[in-house]
Amino acid sequence: ADQLTALDQGYTYGLMWLAGVAILLVGAALFIGYTAQEVAHAQKVQDTLEPEKL
Repeated sequence: ADQLTALDQGYTYGLMWLAGVAILLVGAALFIGYTAQEVAHAQKVQDTLEPEKL
């Protein structure tokens, strides 16, 4: 029974860490988000600077 409790606590601890990291990554992704206009502008600039690449 003690081993099962320890295993349960270990899984819970691991899942809590995983959830925390996932929340941080989602927050960073939302913070970094680019608009379609910004992406189009960046592609246009890149194409202008490097026309030989596809």
